[in-house]
Amino acid sequence: MKKTIVNLMFSTSASLITLAVFFAVINEKFIPVQVVFEIFGANIVINIGIFIRNKFEINNVFLEFFIGMVYTIIVLVTFWKIFNWQQGVPIWFVFVTAIGIYIFTTVFAIAKMTKETKEINELLQKTREENR
Repeated sequence: MKKTIVNLMFSTSASLITLAVFFAVINEKFIPVQVVFEIFGANIVINIGIFIRNKFEINNVFLEFFIGMVYTIIVLVTFWKIFNWQQGVPIWFVFVTAIGIYIFTTVFAIAKMTKETKEINELLQKTREENR
């Protein structure tokens, strides 16, 4: 659960930073507060879906990535429509943001798992050496 919360905060931060950069590029002065909460809500739905998807074993890495990507896009487009984001954000930006953030968070998760695996292997090696 802790991992899911960390991923939620990370993906929400990445989403807000991306939106802030977009707004700066189009010379918009501020992001409405309700949009921040709407993005947080979208990230909650996305991370819950990914958490549930991870409970099922998918043997194909590409299929797993594709399912996560499509799910993320569907959630963001749904929120885009429900909360009337089309007034300030074009649909292409939602797609690009969804793909970019999903790839970014996936790479981050892989890097974190690699680090944890290395630490576990080092502990195992140390334990083996102590037991000799």
